[in-house]
Amino acid sequence: MTKQLNEYLRQAKKNLCCEKEAQAVFEQRVQTAVRDIQAEHPDVSWEQCVEILGTPEQMAEEYMQEFSPEYISGYRKKQQRKWGYGIAAAVLAIVVLAVVAGYWWFVKSTHVVDVQTTISDAGNVGDVQSIPNLLQEDQEESE
Repeated sequence: MTKQLNEYLRQAKKNLCCEKEAQAVFEQRVQTAVRDIQAEHPDVSWEQCVEILGTPEQMAEEYMQEFSPEYISGYRKKQQRKWGYGIAAAVLAIVVLAVVAGYWWFVKSTHVVDVQTTISDAGNVGDVQSIPNLLQEDQEESE
């Protein structure tokens, strides 16, 4: 009967619009009611318990009547904000991943060519002062 009771509570909690603490109170009340029914009628089946208690939806609705409409609407707004923040966080994460992936793709697909020119003295140049003259001589020869 424990498995059936847990399933009953799971279904009932779907219809509760209250904080976790209030849901825990509801769960304790249902468990106490089931124990009381079993104490009064030791041979009772689970189906008979449900007939006495009512459906999970009925039990949850009865419990929710203890709360004010303002409390219930405030709780629903709070839940909607949580969902909104979760969706916003997910969208932000997707955008960040897209930007990083795009940047990575762009950087990896762009090839940078670094050209360096080195002039070395292989014994042909006497001093540094004559380098401009050598360049000038090369230009005159090519003309």
